[in-house]
Amino acid sequence: MKKNNHSPIQTVRMLSFRSNIPQRQVRAVFSELVKMVCAAVREGPFVIPGICRIELSRRSGRTGYNPHTGERFAVPARTSVRVRLLPRVEQEILGPIWKAEAEARAAEAAEKAAKPSVRHVAKRKNQVQGKPASGKSASDEPSRGKTLPKQSKRPKTAAAARRINPKK
Repeated sequence: MKKNNHSPIQTVRMLSFRSNIPQRQVRAVFSELVKMVCAAVREGPFVIPGICRIELSRRSGRTGYNPHTGERFAVPARTSVRVRLLPRVEQEILGPIWKAEAEARAAEAAEKAAKPSVRHVAKRKNQVQGKPASGKSASDEPSRGKTLPKQSKRPKTAAAARRINPKK
């Protein structure tokens, strides 16, 4: 993806060039917009037409914890500024990304459906022959709740045997 971040100066220059307005006037418009937003948001949501909605968001207090030490602490209630893109702008920005993600998920699902896993093939083959799905007889498989017998703790080498029973 091409990096295309603009500095504030570049943004002012681009708007000045595209709208045939001097840069000084574009800067004045932005500074006046900032003053309007600061004054109006305290009283209620402020909408920049065609772009976003700016409003205050009140968060209640909660209890947090430090994941490294497990220590609990109080996070106080606070008010923050929330900027939400208008749906049309959000769709314009995220639409191609959502479309690519949906196509990738659909292709993955189609690939998974077209190619059955080896386990499913073995199940089908054994079911046709009248065998259990795993290929073992029903008496060989442990049922739920039963455990397999423990392996003997016999050492594999003489040195390992001396470590377990040093008297021998």
